[in-house]
Amino acid sequence: MSDDHEEMARLLAALEEPEPPRALRARALAGAEEAWTRGGPAADRWRRLWESRPLRLAWAAAVVLLVGANLALRTGSRARPPASPAAAAAQERAGLQELQAVVELPRIRLGSAGLDAPEGRATGPRTPAPKTPHHVTEDKS
Repeated sequence: MSDDHEEMARLLAALEEPEPPRALRARALAGAEEAWTRGGPAADRWRRLWESRPLRLAWAAAVVLLVGANLALRTGSRARPPASPAAAAAQERAGLQELQAVVELPRIRLGSAGLDAPEGRATGPRTPAPKTPHHVTEDKS
């Protein structure tokens, strides 16, 4: 029994994690001290974009251009004469007729749906016999 115990202890000892290198702590502390003396945190991508003068000018120009286009579209729409009430009513009626046609679907005939059985059991679609005979292609080799 002690032989099994010794074997198990040997196998479990092989599973232990290795110790970190002894110089790792000193290297990590030296790197942290160097980063501390070097200065503050490194500038991220957004800070570099914000601090770039040409990019800020391009952004401001894009904003001014978009605001100007928005104002031009608003004042330009006032120059167009409004549609007459009769034309607007005709367009609305046409839209309502189209909507009514979509809403009122035709009724489904049971014969065309393949529901011949009184229980509502589907028997499959009924297809008419083909009008032209199918040509059987045989291999004539």
